[in-house]
Amino acid sequence: MANSVFVSASHRRSRQGRATKAQSGVSVEGRRDVAIVCRAVHPLYIEPMDPLPGLEDLTFDHIALGVKEIEGTLPLVSLLGGVFLRGADHLRNQFRWVQFELPGKLKLELLAPIGPDSFMNRFLETRGEGFHHVTFRVPDVTTADARAQELGFTTTGLSLHPDWSEVFIHPRSANGLMVQLAQWDSLDNWTGPSLEDVLAGKSLDHT
Repeated sequence: MANSVFVSASHRRSRQGRATKAQSGVSVEGRRDVAIVCRAVHPLYIEPMDPLPGLEDLTFDHIALGVKEIEGTLPLVSLLGGVFLRGADHLRNQFRWVQFELPGKLKLELLAPIGPDSFMNRFLETRGEGFHHVTFRVPDVTTADARAQELGFTTTGLSLHPDWSEVFIHPRSANGLMVQLAQWDSLDNWTGPSLEDVLAGKSLDHT
């Protein structure tokens, strides 16, 4: 069809023998084709090998799941080899967060409501338990927020605090994915209380 961004299988096969392999194992021509297609679909596309100004030091931190209660999810965490790291009750937004380290140094965060006005109640009513967001650490959340908006993404929930600042890229503008961009210097404020203390509401998050 006219203006199609798809490449036929036969055309791809005919080019495979001519493709020059890069060190990564991906052909140079293949990378070029992907870039051309992405630019055709999204005029603001920037090739991934070019760091985005304002987001050069963005690093993946964890994924978060929304659950009805933390305790009921612990068998799954145990099955996955999770080790408790930290957690607290976020008083302003009325939810409990608990982080675990999984094998491979991956981090999993569980979110559960602790009050009637918690946003997690709405999430669970409309979506049910499951994936909530991914978190990336950035050196400056306001710069990251501005850069995301420049690229055409809708951001929401900007919150600035000396201990933890954050903003979210709305899933409607990110292919259904909720992305949290967060800035922090240390998590020592919530490192120390045991899992039992966290579940008893003895660890507080005032951000």
